Amino acid sequence: MKSEPLVTDSQEYLLQKQVFGLSICCPFDQGNPCACPLHGARKMGIMERYKWLYGQSDESLLDFLTFHQTCLEEKEN
Repeated sequence: MKSEPLVTDSQEYLLQKQVFGLSICCPFDQGNPCACPLHGARKMGIMERYKWLYGQSDESLLDFLTFHQTCLEEKEN
């Protein structure tokens, strides 16, 4: 039995766009913290980062966003 996709195609595009933005720098301090799951991606060139990004699963993209939301909330408090 085939499972339902986690996100629609348009949602996947938005996820990729958000994660790409986060892969540029930390939205809190514009740095690149070592503990961040996007630390390695931020060191990649743009084309390499695009390839890496489009190879990520929807679940991974959602995990990146969840991590960043939690991290940002913690830093703001």
